Amino acid sequence: MIPDRFRLACPALILALAGFRCVAVNEIQKSFGSGDYSKTLALARQAVAADSSDAGAWMWMARAHEKSGNPDSASAALGRALAVRTPDAAFTREAFRLYLAIGDRFRKIGEERTARLRYEKADSLRPLSVDVLVRLAGLDESQGRLKEAVSRYETLIELAPDPTPYIPKVNLLESRIRSADESFGEGMDAFRAENYERAVSHFSRSIEAWPAQPGAAYYFHLSEGIRDYRIATPDARRAGREALRKAAEADTRAAEPHFWIARLWEMENKHALLGNAIDAYETALRLEPDGPLAGRSAEKIGELKRRKERMDDFWNRGRP
Repeated sequence: MIPDRFRLACPALILALAGFRCVAVNEIQKSFGSGDYSKTLALARQAVAADSSDAGAWMWMARAHEKSGNPDSASAALGRALAVRTPDAAFTREAFRLYLAIGDRFRKIGEERTARLRYEKADSLRPLSVDVLVRLAGLDESQGRLKEAVSRYETLIELAPDPTPYIPKVNLLESRIRSADESFGEGMDAFRAENYERAVSHFSRSIEAWPAQPGAAYYFHLSEGIRDYRIATPDARRAGREALRKAAEADTRAAEPHFWIARLWEMENKHALLGNAIDAYETALRLEPDGPLAGRSAEKIGELKRRKERMDDFWNRGRP
């Protein structure tokens, strides 16, 4: 450990980067200021090799990695810095700034989920910061999470020194939500009327207005799959199974996509594919044992198993 006399001799303005001798701090600050991030990293690694609890060295490492365009490494180093030290005000400000910068780098390369996690880390250090709210609201909007975006923009209207940029955003997003709700309702009407082509059209418009609208993706893909089942051509059957697979991913508890997948496999009328149909019916029955499709699924399982047994006997006849 570095004696306290060396720590106290270092300038307070260097974010209380504990663990460095003044000479080392000056050297690392000089290398960082000149853009020699490789040297900064080398010096910081030397410091943590000598004392792994040196939060200041980990912080410099995080800063150098961020400037070098390595957000993953910057995140790891910053996490170590915060793990080995209870942050004071200056340390917290620098960690907050770094989490924002790291999040911005992740967002720039398209890793929005990871960017969100870093922004949320910054928010945990300084809750309801305008800088964080602006970024999270922008992510919500770009990812189609319109209600979450509206909520954050409304908070910005209350907290931001100048709320005027956020008022039209709230109005626009609320208009999109209303439009999506209207299209979704029309889609459900068409779905219940078994007009699946029309349902697909309405659900598509709903998703266009509000990509993350609850239920829209599920019913869009479900409608596609049932429509393709009715078309029944080989290409439609393949497309229908893919659409229904997406519906099953959108709602992992729903039996109906698996029921229609089973119908499509059954439609192939091939001995080798009967097992696929049976598996899909069994999945539908397992997911909703008391659901509206449970009885038909159970009947189909029994029917197809008997058919498969007869076909197995036929194909195995005469074999040694």
